[in-house]
Amino acid sequence: MTTGKRLYITLSVLVFVAVLALLFQWGVRGYLQPRIGALLQQIIVRGSDSLYRFDQASCTVDVWTGTVALGECRLSLDSARYEARRVSGALPPLTVEMRFKEIRVTGLKVWTWLLHKRVDCGRLTLVGAEVSLYRHPGPVRRATPNPTNDLYALIRPLSVRVGEVLLGDVRVSYDNGDSARPFRWAFERCDLRLRDILVDSTTVSDSTRIAYARVFTVGMKKVSLLVGKQLYRLTLGALVYDFEDREAKLSDFSLRPVLDAAAFYKKVGHQEDRYAVRIGETRLAGLNISELLQYNSLHVDSAWLDGPEVDIFHDRTLPPSGRSKLGNFPSQLLLRVPLDILVRSIRTEGGRIRYGEKDARTKEVGTLAFDEVRGRVTNVTNVADAIRADPWWQIDLRGVFLGHSPITGLFKFDMRNPSGRFSVDASLQSLDAPALDSVMRPLAKASMRSFHLDRLDAHITGDEGGAKGDVRLRYDHLRVELLKTGPDSGSLSKKPLLSFLVNRIAVREDNPSGTKPERTAPAVSTRDPQKSFFNLIWKTLYDGVRKIVLKV
Repeated sequence: MTTGKRLYITLSVLVFVAVLALLFQWGVRGYLQPRIGALLQQIIVRGSDSLYRFDQASCTVDVWTGTVALGECRLSLDSARYEARRVSGALPPLTVEMRFKEIRVTGLKVWTWLLHKRVDCGRLTLVGAEVSLYRHPGPVRRATPNPTNDLYALIRPLSVRVGEVLLGDVRVSYDNGDSARPFRWAFERCDLRLRDILVDSTTVSDSTRIAYARVFTVGMKKVSLLVGKQLYRLTLGALVYDFEDREAKLSDFSLRPVLDAAAFYKKVGHQEDRYAVRIGETRLAGLNISELLQYNSLHVDSAWLDGPEVDIFHDRTLPPSGRSKLGNFPSQLLLRVPLDILVRSIRTEGGRIRYGEKDARTKEVGTLAFDEVRGRVTNVTNVADAIRADPWWQIDLRGVFLGHSPITGLFKFDMRNPSGRFSVDASLQSLDAPALDSVMRPLAKASMRSFHLDRLDAHITGDEGGAKGDVRLRYDHLRVELLKTGPDSGSLSKKPLLSFLVNRIAVREDNPSGTKPERTAPAVSTRDPQKSFFNLIWKTLYDGVRKIVLKV
């Protein structure tokens, strides 16, 4: 056989094989493409009792590379079926609508599907996803297993294995659907990953899997939301949630004013606390995201806050707001949160709290500083059953006041009491004049010439109507210098004669003093309805201290 003839036969065979391959590709594609759409419709429509429908603009299959691409896909509610179920009160707790620019399957083993009725692929990627979740309030209807609607029951005798499902930069929005307690949010960048997905007879009742996946994680990056009448921006560096372990990690959480102090108060126009909060890292254990989305229930077994920083500023030079703050005690606010909350324990270390106040007379700012704040918060809940089991929300904190003085505070809130019943046990040790002087000068127009506090203890109880308690104060060498504001400069100057009279006549220099017993005092204060919970604590504490320190 001549060389030319062999070449001709070889080329003919190659052309024939290529034609067969093209015919095979065309035939298999024609067979698979409509069946893929039909299978998805079967799963979604039957699985949701016709509540949802699935539409796709295109479907292409490449047999040789094992690639399937679905273009412009949409999972939507069937309006007629939705209305019928709404009227009958049979809507599920949560409905969802989804849009995808493309759903791409890679690594699909076509022969395994055709010959063995098994869908086996390496990766499922959902591109340009938009997910809208909408909760339907009403009687809680916890999901119960229903074998007839199980995914495997809908697709058998097929079985499905997917190595990995990826959703990147997903836009997610959520509406709790409650007009009385609205809660809405949206995230622009959300990542979701499922690994080792297996749908067959062996995994139908496998409790170690979430949505048939061995590993299921959700992450969000660079979250930014305007909150608080758009006066504050809430940001979150990243959030990762593991469905298998029910653990969440949040990094770089912050809540900061959008405007600087001058612009903030110009817009507000009255006295109001201005907050800035930052938490480097937060870890939540035992968090069930499904309960949060479907049943508006935020349940957490334990939480850890690493280095929280809280800055509060109040400008007393502005007029009061005139609004009543009745009903705004911490426990009362918790009861009104638009979620069922049960956080069993919160621990924190390395915290910092700053409270700054600009005085109306001196126009100067005094700052109370609490450093090295650590402690535990337990039984944070507004759930009726949990409150019946344990009605007390407790906050137990320790730290350092004004640089070096140990301070402790135990706050207890009775969640059964709508009037905000509470108790506070606080103690402060070893405080000297220089540290206290930085607060006294701008806020009280007085200077501490000398002073040493050995120990301050207070027990206070009350509700939104007022408070009472007992105060114990041990100190020595108390000498004060009264100050006045200059008529032009506004600077502070001394009042020597009045200071001399006050120290000689009105103030006890020591407690206890010589052979005299230690003096203690009952404290009482009526709630100013325009002032906060902490203002009531301060007024009650001040009443007790005043009775101990002053002779008249």
